Amino acid sequence: METTTVQETLQDKTVERKVRSQYKKYNQSQIEHFVQLLQEEGLSVVKAAEKSGIPRSTAYELRKQFNKSGGSILPSKRIHRKSTGSIKEEHAQFLVDYIDQNPFVSLKEVQQELVKAVGEPAISLSTLRIHMDDQCALSFKRADHLSGEWTTRKPKSLRDWMGEGLRLTENCVFLDQVNFNLQTTRSRSWSHKESTKAIKRGIDIAIIGCISPNGTINFSKVNPVPHETISPIAEFLTEVMDVLDRHAMKHYHIVMDSARIHSHDLVESAVNARGYRAVFLTPNSYNPMEACWSKIKFNIKRTPLDAADKLTPRIKLACESVTPEDCLQWIQQSQSMWEMHLLEQEK
Repeated sequence: METTTVQETLQDKTVERKVRSQYKKYNQSQIEHFVQLLQEEGLSVVKAAEKSGIPRSTAYELRKQFNKSGGSILPSKRIHRKSTGSIKEEHAQFLVDYIDQNPFVSLKEVQQELVKAVGEPAISLSTLRIHMDDQCALSFKRADHLSGEWTTRKPKSLRDWMGEGLRLTENCVFLDQVNFNLQTTRSRSWSHKESTKAIKRGIDIAIIGCISPNGTINFSKVNPVPHETISPIAEFLTEVMDVLDRHAMKHYHIVMDSARIHSHDLVESAVNARGYRAVFLTPNSYNPMEACWSKIKFNIKRTPLDAADKLTPRIKLACESVTPEDCLQWIQQSQSMWEMHLLEQEK
């Protein structure tokens, strides 16, 4: 009798262990829902994971990937598929030529173009990556702001732009994108003398904005996308230029930093085609948008979220707190710093 009881207990524990170890299946739409819950409702990782049906351990990794991208690229679910094709030697030249012309494409895009070009069955991403590393001597590295295009097209100096008629307080608007962690509490808090108050890290969020000497032009939250693309900046620039057209600000200079995603040839071409001029700041140049972001961050983080609060309305209110007087003051400060920089160059 006792033996039977022991066996039943062991069986119960085995069943319980199997139930615990069952893997939760999830898809890309659940990942999007998970990120949305973190951003819009300010939920903890655990609660957002429960609501979206994602395993807790996976949820922390997804948040880490998302924050690493600056809050603009959705983390993706890794799907391991068996390779249905093989890399041939004649494909190597196609890969080298395609990467030379499109150095910023993702591995997935390379895979799709290879299928279109050679008509072969889809090759697994892992097989393609190994072939590109070993046979084509291609490696995927972090791009430096001053590499690639800048080796052949160096940004103009401030003196050159001013010599061509650029006036910061008269014919310029300033654009920038900021990625910050929306931890909606201050970094300092009250606690007992012998203990420290723990602060949980929030989710990253990306905002893009544009100001002029007359006030704000536009602000927008960057919706996360599966991979890096210029579409968010291109769409935002179109909206900015539409506003400038309506207010008789044609031929203005659109000033932005020299980040790779901003200085892409397609971005500059789109700006020039509309009759505006794209100005890319040299490294360490001051952009008045930096002061703008400081004010917005302060207003967002001023008070913690309550249960009924949402992040999107708070971001909107924080952006609306920027006044025309603020914008003009920040741009005038920027002009003073630019003039000091020019004087230092003359010494």
